[in-house]
Amino acid sequence: LDLVFHSLLAYTNKKSVLVYDLAKIRRHYLGHGFLVSFLVSIPFDYIVWGMFALANLKRPHSTLAWLRVPKLLSLLYLYTSLQAKASDTKADTIQGGIKRLLPMMVAMSHILTCVW
Repeated sequence: LDLVFHSLLAYTNKKSVLVYDLAKIRRHYLGHGFLVSFLVSIPFDYIVWGMFALANLKRPHSTLAWLRVPKLLSLLYLYTSLQAKASDTKADTIQGGIKRLLPMMVAMSHILTCVW
């Protein structure tokens, strides 16, 4: 579903104009984010789990947990969207500084909480 949704979402071009044309959106997505979305969508842990089940071997649970790490690549979308928002605000005021730092702090606290 993620691949479908990203291929339908409008994007902002270099001239800061929102692009709604589906052909342009898909072309932009294939060039800028499809590979990461595709790698994140592959369930490596379930594939390896199924291979161990077919071979009647004991499943290594610790190895399966590490196979979920590529899903962290999806954080690249969060980072790029936060950077785009941060470039729109001026940091010379207190309100601008808070607008730039708060989303990153929320994201970092979420990641650290998940790791904990």
